[in-house]
Amino acid sequence: MPNRAKLIISTANLNPDEFNIPVISVQPVLEYKDNYRIERALHQYFPQLSIGQERSLDKLVAIVKRHARLTDEEGLRAELTSYLYPLNGQENSVIPAKKRLADLLKPASIKLIDRPRDLKATIKQLCWILTDQGIADAKYYDDILSLIDRFGPYMMVSADTFLAHAAPSGHVNQVGMALGIFRQPLVVETGQGQETIRCLIVLAPGENHEHDRALAEVMGLVTNRQVFKTLLAAKDAKTAYHTISEYSYQQEEMA
Repeated sequence: MPNRAKLIISTANLNPDEFNIPVISVQPVLEYKDNYRIERALHQYFPQLSIGQERSLDKLVAIVKRHARLTDEEGLRAELTSYLYPLNGQENSVIPAKKRLADLLKPASIKLIDRPRDLKATIKQLCWILTDQGIADAKYYDDILSLIDRFGPYMMVSADTFLAHAAPSGHVNQVGMALGIFRQPLVVETGQGQETIRCLIVLAPGENHEHDRALAEVMGLVTNRQVFKTLLAAKDAKTAYHTISEYSYQQEEMA
């Protein structure tokens, strides 16, 4: 069939040789390198998208001049460029450091639970781990709870994994995670019916997306059924952490 697409951006592992248009493979959670590759491809295949960049900067600087006394136009233009077009010219720059999954999850952050009572009680149980470690205060649980009360338990990242989180706020001191592994599945009511979960993750996000890399690894781990099955069968927190850290380091070597 005729195809009007000019570019494919996909989380699926597609073979570029099977298409007559460019293909970019990315992670389900976009990391810095994914964003850079996408923007570079857009500039390469759709140069018209960047034609208006200088014109837009001219207009913004002119607006500032009309309403304020401008003493450093060159500095203002540089800051606007950095803010609006953060990936421009950064091919050789240092990619900001991101936390790996093995950096955020330690044995003390992992809890094996035989029979979880219910979703909210289990989230609170894991939030206390973050509180004890100084990662978040007790109010962070309320932030998560308010989202669940408002939108329902929408935070499923796979058929059996729930990711509880809220937006960065003053209740989070630093990026971190806590992980619960269930011996008996927990039944969760959703808008589409019931889901059974075997794994629950509480994420305390960073203001500057320091958690993006770890979150991408979470997505990869829970969808890698062999590794995930090994994690669920862990006999204790140290064994579970070994599975997680081994997977995390493998991802780093493949990057």
